[in-house]
Amino acid sequence: MSLGKIARVMELPTATMYRYFPSKEALVTLLMKQTLDLMIDDASKRYESAVSLEEYNTVSREVLWNTYEQIHKHPYLNEAYAALLTDRSQRSSLIEENARWVDIFFIAGRRFLTFDSDDALYRRLQVLNAAWNGTLRLTQLYDKPVADELMRETIEIFIRELN
Repeated sequence: MSLGKIARVMELPTATMYRYFPSKEALVTLLMKQTLDLMIDDASKRYESAVSLEEYNTVSREVLWNTYEQIHKHPYLNEAYAALLTDRSQRSSLIEENARWVDIFFIAGRRFLTFDSDDALYRRLQVLNAAWNGTLRLTQLYDKPVADELMRETIEIFIRELN
């Protein structure tokens, strides 16, 4: 779907769409960012209620799984995610989003996880988040049952490596 087609569906002049969005990818990226903002806000609230390591682990499993499901459920999120990975001008958005997720895991995790230092915990979370992102990209290549199994295994590795 082109930006012009999106403008027609929205009953807007095409020039108006291009005035605010230089490309379809920019529009899709904005939609993805807004959706991820909602997911991050929800994750923050859920982590605030965790009072033990077990609850932190449960919330982590749910947050990671729900994020995976949301991205796969919405075609524009899948497209935006792919665009972020391939469009160099959009990579800063991906880096920012990854940092926000790691911050959420870190803030909640430092209450329950025992590491030598905050730096060590933060680095571990960066690595695990990168592994989760890699699996998310990989799941786009497989049918849903295989993709789901890959993501479940990655989430369990994420939890195991933190405990």
